[in-house]
Amino acid sequence: MMTMRLFNRSVGFISTLILARLLVPEDFGLIAMAMVFSSLLVAISDMSVHVPLIQKSVIDDADLNSAWSLQVMLSLAQSVVLTLAASWVAEFYGEPRLESIVYALALITLVGGLQNTGVIMFQRDMQFHKEFVFLSIVRILTFVVTISIAFWLRSYIALLSGMLVGAASRVILSFVMHNHRPRWCVEKFLEFFHFSKWMLLNNILKFLGQRGVELVIGKTMGARSVGLFSIGSEIATLPTTELAAPINRVSLSGYSRLQGDENALKQSYLDVLGLIALVVLPTGIGIAISADRLVPLLLGENWIATIPLIEVLAVVGSVSCLLSNSGSVFLAKGKPRLLAFISLIRILALIPAMIYLSSVYGLVGVAFAMMLATAVWVALILTLLMRELSMHLQELVAVILRPVIAVISMAAMVRFAGINVQVSNLWIDTALTISVGALTYSLCIVLLWFISRRPLGAETRLAELCASSLRWPLISR
Repeated sequence: MMTMRLFNRSVGFISTLILARLLVPEDFGLIAMAMVFSSLLVAISDMSVHVPLIQKSVIDDADLNSAWSLQVMLSLAQSVVLTLAASWVAEFYGEPRLESIVYALALITLVGGLQNTGVIMFQRDMQFHKEFVFLSIVRILTFVVTISIAFWLRSYIALLSGMLVGAASRVILSFVMHNHRPRWCVEKFLEFFHFSKWMLLNNILKFLGQRGVELVIGKTMGARSVGLFSIGSEIATLPTTELAAPINRVSLSGYSRLQGDENALKQSYLDVLGLIALVVLPTGIGIAISADRLVPLLLGENWIATIPLIEVLAVVGSVSCLLSNSGSVFLAKGKPRLLAFISLIRILALIPAMIYLSSVYGLVGVAFAMMLATAVWVALILTLLMRELSMHLQELVAVILRPVIAVISMAAMVRFAGINVQVSNLWIDTALTISVGALTYSLCIVLLWFISRRPLGAETRLAELCASSLRWPLISR
């Protein structure tokens, strides 16, 4: 799963870099402004049918068929509403081009809803090699179409074309790769609704915390600001989300199998938390401290204004991803209502902070508001985690302490090198910054691990994995 996610998002990252050179911020901003309303419809109607399918101990054809029927019905409703609202969206923003964009999104939504729910079994049965093939083919097709049309038209049409091809290819491949053939069925609708009503509320609140921010920016600051914020946020959080997402995707299936064993579930969560901290913290903080070099090097001069955004949002993304696995614990225990409660508190902290700070500091103020809301979210989620898993705070601190110390050392060393070593060539300067940071972090982790007498944890498991992959005998502890 890690390989799959890194591959797919590496392709996505390369695509973003190419498109940033071919398109202008307004192109990204137009798509982001239209996606706000598309995402709103998804948020207020998405029942997240895959979650109960994974969480349930036993499922049958009626479950899969009911999930598919509900999915089709909801996507059709979303498509109809988007079509009817297209002219209003364009009028709301005062941007006529948005009407045709929303029509395109309606078609993409309708097509995507036809995907075979049988592919959810790949995740449920932990057949992640099949999911690797499925998602990788979709990503490659999307990449080829998007970049080709961007070179041809130099327009936001390339982004819409890639999204349509991605939706269509997912549908076709879902039927090719899984032998389940869904039929219309409403037998399990009430059962799905009982579990997913909390997921629905959580989706709405997540929308307000993510797309809602872009809605406010688009209305008050215009398409260019939305484009800057959208790309800045993607670059800032790309490494952290793409490293944590595959771990979280696997852990939901694993935790669901451990829901009857509290001690095993707690230990499994701590193991996963340690692994996320080990790989996510250095990448996220690394992006933050090297943003002033990476943006002009990778995106170009048109995107210089994203530097302060990336510096703040990369830290927010690192902290959020560190505890993102907590949601899988609550879902595995059949308590999706806790996710909705946590999201609600985060929104209540975000809205007043964003209103004030954006009026004073502009786009950077929005980023600081997200940081403040994340701090509140962290305090709440830690409190609930310790209660649900009968866990003490020192147990959490113990698994992340070494990565935190190593990251602080990395940031200090990069800062010291930047002050005392001046390099005129941007490529060399960036390579030097990354090398110093990576070397410092790696050495600190190894040193702290040995000082701690090589405890069983993320470092040990990562070493075992590397040794196993390379067929090297491990040195006896």
